[in-house]
Amino acid sequence: LPISASDQASHGELAARWLNSEQFRSEFGRLDTIELEGYLGQESSVEKLIRTLQAAGWSLEERAIGGAWGFSLPPTLEGFVSQLRKPRRRKVNKAKRLLGEGTVRFELVSEWSRIDELWSEFVRLHQKRRESLGQAGCFSDPRFGIFLRHAAERMAAVQACWMGVLWASQEPVGINLSFCSGNSLGMYQTGMEMDRIELEPGHLMNYFVIGAAIERGLERFDFLRGDEPYKEGWGAEQIGRAHV
Repeated sequence: LPISASDQASHGELAARWLNSEQFRSEFGRLDTIELEGYLGQESSVEKLIRTLQAAGWSLEERAIGGAWGFSLPPTLEGFVSQLRKPRRRKVNKAKRLLGEGTVRFELVSEWSRIDELWSEFVRLHQKRRESLGQAGCFSDPRFGIFLRHAAERMAAVQACWMGVLWASQEPVGINLSFCSGNSLGMYQTGMEMDRIELEPGHLMNYFVIGAAIERGLERFDFLRGDEPYKEGWGAEQIGRAHV
């Protein structure tokens, strides 16, 4: 849920004081290191967390690990498409053609019961995509899977979690998970069926999810961290550097 910058800063300060408190140490033991990955340097809660810990004697090691990418959404999908470069408009035309032919179908889900039904397929497709790139995939750590599923359930309870599903031949060939914050949608994770790569499910899902965000009156779309070239191709601009 959206909160003000001052509230975010207050939350960061409270977290720092708790982590550095005698009560925390007595209950959980002493912390020697806290690692934060993927935060924006200007994010008020993280900035306050860091500064409060530094004031208590903690030292900071920080480095940039990638850009964060997003863009403002126009009022109409047609307006958005008109801003795209020609190569990306060809992807849009392909998406429209495949949808019109019935080759693919797109489903946008925000109810937890349906998200829960599709969760295992989401995990499978995400892992399949990452493993094809020689990466372990975030769900290789069971603890992360438990955390994200719990977070998605809580966000869905306040209509702030979206799952976009691309279907072909009655099978999911692409699934992404996004989170709403105020008038912004952030695309968090994506998985795709590498055996159907000729469909270009990543591009199709980008187009359909952006269209859904515009249709629902959202004002901003965020691709989050990562300098993958496709983001700029869809009109995104770098809005900052993520840090660890």
